[in-house]
Amino acid sequence: MKQIKKLTIIFALILISSNFAFSQLDSLVKNCSKFIKYPFISDGQHYMALVLKDETAEFYFTFYGGATYRLVSCCGDGSYTPIIKVFDKNMNLLYSSQLYNNPKYWDFRFTSTVETIVQAKLPPNAPQSGIILLLLGFK
Repeated sequence: MKQIKKLTIIFALILISSNFAFSQLDSLVKNCSKFIKYPFISDGQHYMALVLKDETAEFYFTFYGGATYRLVSCCGDGSYTPIIKVFDKNMNLLYSSQLYNNPKYWDFRFTSTVETIVQAKLPPNAPQSGIILLLLGFK
């Protein structure tokens, strides 16, 4: 009987903590989504990575020529923005958010289709770990 009580308490604690984690994630998605508004349409995906302070997450995108895109980056509680670098498949730097005071989003257009590698890492003022979220919109 005691073991069933213990298991019930442990299960309840796990359930409560997972709900807290999901509410933090929902808040992050909500804060980040406000930058994808008309005339941009979201691609419907949430690109996420859990990183430590010294880690870099990589995301792979194909951008089609002639379309205009908006890349939105968020992390944590919104008080800091991840550092973003966009490279072509040959690792030529196409964009670095550090050169533009780390904005929350970047609008861009390619004249031809380009395969890219997007690297994201936590800024110096961030905690030791966190979730990086990228959203992509197009028009």
